[in-house]
Amino acid sequence: MDASPWIPVAISGLALLVSGGALAVNFASLRSSGPRVILGEHSLTRHDTEYWLELHIANAGRSDVDIEGAWAQWLGSCTTDLPVRLAANSSMKLLFRGSLPPDQYSRGSFSAIVGLGNGQTAIKRIKLSETQLSSLTVFPASNDRPNTSAGIPAMRLAQSDGIESPTSYATLPTTENRLQLLLLHTGESGHHQAVELQSQISPLLRTYDISMDLGTDVLGVDPLQVARRKILRSDVILVLVDESWPGCLSKSQGIAGRDHAKEEAFLVALRLSLAPELHTIPVLVAGARHLRANELDDDLQGLALRNPVDLSGDDHTSNLQRLLEHLSQHAEKPQPTVERPNNFRMSIDYV
Repeated sequence: MDASPWIPVAISGLALLVSGGALAVNFASLRSSGPRVILGEHSLTRHDTEYWLELHIANAGRSDVDIEGAWAQWLGSCTTDLPVRLAANSSMKLLFRGSLPPDQYSRGSFSAIVGLGNGQTAIKRIKLSETQLSSLTVFPASNDRPNTSAGIPAMRLAQSDGIESPTSYATLPTTENRLQLLLLHTGESGHHQAVELQSQISPLLRTYDISMDLGTDVLGVDPLQVARRKILRSDVILVLVDESWPGCLSKSQGIAGRDHAKEEAFLVALRLSLAPELHTIPVLVAGARHLRANELDDDLQGLALRNPVDLSGDDHTSNLQRLLEHLSQHAEKPQPTVERPNNFRMSIDYV
């Protein structure tokens, strides 16, 4: 059999392989030529009434990179003078000082976030030892700490400890164009979880105005109307579900630990948030398990049918990144509106 017809095919295939190899080499060379930031070892020590976190950051790439800002959740912003340029093949330490919450709210870990001048962000999960967890009840978190999330670049988020495989986020909009994100929660534990979640996502989601307050203490104002207005004006609603939910919302047993007015306002808001037109996401926190429809009242069963994001387990970091990516993609979509009485605005999410 004459093999001559196959010779051009073989030559073409070989040329294709060579071209693919050259492309891969060029791609690898391009990646290695830029900065490569790695968040490495850390030490967390207690000094009087403060915790000090020292975080080692290295640039293993071939070009310099600016460290524009750094923030460590409960500890606040970095006390090291920033911005600073980190040269290629060099490293430095970042220092954070602040207080940590009681162990029942810390979940045994927190995140350190570093903003880079190239529009990327690096994240490292800081895990606490048993000794550190046992000492957290001594120094509860301060409620008068300033908002230290400003100035952290919010353009990209990197998975794990480095900035490999960065994910693009929406550009920073003007204040009047930002979307409204509501953290719907109940009880003291839910409030602490909402504060923690807000501290994690607010530096990375500058496309949203994030709110946690549902009701109002203003005299003469109907808290139910305020709750309705906030729900219907929200573009995205994150419903925080903790471990107490299956019992406290089971068949109209009520929400333990809340007065009647606040409980009623929360339930009204929760029912409204389940309207098909609203983009509502259940968020499992503090060891919560997936809700079952038969555990809830008929008008709340829709919450159990919506796909949740689980931030209560060991895969917290990856699921948090998944949530951030979803919210960023949602912000980039056109946001059609439906007019409601009293100029209510209801956002519709096309899936």
